Amino acid sequence: MMAAVLHDVVEDCDCTLDDLRTAGFCEEVIEVVDLLSRPPKDAPNRPTHWQYIGRICESKNVRAVRIKIEDTKDNLSRVDELLLEQRSIQKRYEQAMELLCDVVF
Repeated sequence: MMAAVLHDVVEDCDCTLDDLRTAGFCEEVIEVVDLLSRPPKDAPNRPTHWQYIGRICESKNVRAVRIKIEDTKDNLSRVDELLLEQRSIQKRYEQAMELLCDVVF
């Protein structure tokens, strides 16, 4: 549960993995946060969506995969709120869900 929230903190704030270590979070949580966190959109080393999903799947870290499944379910639940031209993202979420579920089910 902590990793699910903390990956957004690392993505959206000036908080780093080292800050989490200093705050006393265990390495297991930090490993999951690291897998789930993507660099900012303008970062030169930002992976594509599929590289990001692939990294999570290839890790075989069940906690990270399950958190990403729940995150993807949440994203899918909000697709209807998007403008029609933005709904093509639904297929990307559905494909990601298939890849993630193949790892844990």
